[in-house]
Amino acid sequence: ATLSLVGFFIWNHLISIYPVNQIVPFALLIPVFTLIASYLILGETTHRLALVGGLLAMGGVWLQARESTSST
Repeated sequence: ATLSLVGFFIWNHLISIYPVNQIVPFALLIPVFTLIASYLILGETTHRLALVGGLLAMGGVWLQARESTSST
């Protein structure tokens, strides 16, 4: 619960500094980091399709971040 509270405050702080369209796409990375953490910490196996989905999500966030920095 404490980490959720810290994450909530960090998220709100970032939203107050940066435009929403630059911050929100990073929420798509939450499942990717959860997948990585479950593999590293819990030793869970990962399906190839989940890895492909994670790579697609990271690529989409990278493309969006690249577009929003080039337009400002």
